[in-house]
Order: sequence, then structure tokens, then C-alpha cells
Amino acid sequence: MRWIAFLQPTPKNCPECCLKYREPLIRFRLLDHSLKNQYGFPATDISMPVSEFRQLNLEVHRCFITENVMNFLTLPSLKNSFAIFGSGYAVQTLKTIIWLSSHPIFYWGDLDVDGFKILSQVRSYFPQTTSIMMDMETFRAFDEFAVSVDGRIPETLPYLTPEESTLYIYLASHQKRLEQERISQNYVNRFLQNLLG
Repeated sequence: MRWIAFLQPTPKNCPECCLKYREPLIRFRLLDHSLKNQYGFPATDISMPVSEFRQLNLEVHRCFITENVMNFLTLPSLKNSFAIFGSGYAVQTLKTIIWLSSHPIFYWGDLDVDGFKILSQVRSYFPQTTSIMMDMETFRAFDEFAVSVDGRIPETLPYLTPEESTLYIYLASHQKRLEQERISQNYVNRFLQNLLG
């Protein structure tokens, strides 16, 4: 029967049958509201297909990537900056965004094994990436909120700094996780204020 053909997955756009595959969406926020007028965006929180995001012609602004959506939504206003919701390992979608190579990138993820694996992944695409609030000082400040997780054997993550590798191995060997949502907003605001001067 002919209808069975429509049940098959369509991995790419199909001009013959006028069907398109569902592209991943990139969600980003303009942390500097003046960028909304500068680029003519209709809003400061926008989602668009990756193919359209790839075509954006943004000047060099600071880019903040967060692992989790709550932290993405609560990043404060920051001059000359925008944020991208990385959505965990889905951050690999960004590797095709060539223009990000010229932007200062700051990555903020959970303080756990996966958070550092994602950080290493991001830095493999964009070597200029700096981690924020993924350090021992931050972990110690909020370790009362850390939870126990199943043990994981640490892998070699080639794109971590020595300090990041030390914390990664510590968290893996002690089976700990501190989710970034557990870090207070006051701490976040102070950290970013100090970071950007």
C-alpha cells in the first residue's frame, strides 16, 4: 500500500514529495538588549533552525553557553553579550556554526562527570572557550548541595585545563554532582561582574 512509504523516516529534505526533516533548533538570548535593535530581532529570547542560525552575521560579542535551561533563562543582563542554551550533549549542534569561532565563548555546566565531558566537547570545536563556575572554589562554596551519583571511571578528556582535569577526576572518584541550578543567583551575578570587570 502506498501509505506505508510515508511511515519511513525522511533523513533529508525531499523536494520530490515536498517534505522536510525536523531541524534542530538553536535557542539564544540577547543579554544586552541594545543588540535587539542593532540586529532588528523581534525579541530577546529566540529559537531558530540551525541552518538559519548558521547564516547569522553577528559582530564579535561575548557568547555564554549553559548546559541547563534554568541557568540560561536567569543569566543577568550583560553588555555586548548573548547566551545559547546548550541542552547538554545537544551542544554538538553548534560545531557547524563557523562564525562562533571568532567570539569569546564562556561555558557553564554542571560540576559533574558529564558537565566536564561536555566542556571538553565544546572546546574541541571552539578552543577559545573558557569555563565559568566550574572550579573547586565554586564546588566548595556549594558542596552541601552536591549529591551522590553512580561511580564512573574517569576518561581522558584532552581539552580540559589542568585545574579542570583535577576537579573532574575528584568528582568522578568521589561520585559527586553539583548541578549548576544549585549555585545561588547572587554568586552568579558577582562572578560575572568580576569576570567582565
